[in-house]
Amino acid sequence: NDRIAIVFREDSESSPGSLIVGRAKAGGLAAFAPPERFTADGEMAFAPVVEGLSADRAAIAWRNKWQNGDGFLRVATFGGTGIRGADTAITWGETVKFCQRQSHQMALVGLPEGRFAVLFASPSEEETTSGQVLGTV
Repeated sequence: NDRIAIVFREDSESSPGSLIVGRAKAGGLAAFAPPERFTADGEMAFAPVVEGLSADRAAIAWRNKWQNGDGFLRVATFGGTGIRGADTAITWGETVKFCQRQSHQMALVGLPEGRFAVLFASPSEEETTSGQVLGTV
């Protein structure tokens, strides 16, 4: 698969999260579509991560505050429009809140058959432990 997906937090007052989708080309070059926001208007995205789940799907995880934020997950499907030449068009799944009180980096791991795992710190009153969410698309 030659698909490339990059997520980032825009450096602006509202700090939305964006996804750029592209394809790797010969000679180390790449062609990218314009950025598309994965957060709702007015929502922030800190430390976003992306993981490919299949040739046409990726999951994105992020938190909405720099410290003590909620963790969110959203799946993107690429090229699902059926329009020739629109293989970078994105169809978004629903945004799902999966954890809270997050101040640390999360990790996404793609697993076989459209499954994935999100790994994160799970704070409690006494200590911070590991947390995880398993999902399927």
